[in-house]
Amino acid sequence: MACILFNLGALESVQGIRTDRSTPGGIKTCAKHLLLAAGLFDYLRSHIANKFVSRPTVDMTPEGLSLLTLLM
Repeated sequence: MACILFNLGALESVQGIRTDRSTPGGIKTCAKHLLLAAGLFDYLRSHIANKFVSRPTVDMTPEGLSLLTLLM
């Protein structure tokens, strides 16, 4: 579940970056994708990352997910 949510966040961030931001509508669409990605990464940090029993990779630590949330 964590991997799926992480990949969805990554997909939303890519869609946001690839959006044409030369129009007001494009900026709004880009912001929507990036905010959704930030929400997914924040959800992972607050609900799922704390439940890992083994050592998580750097991108799945609470600090790494916080960085990704702020980056979005």
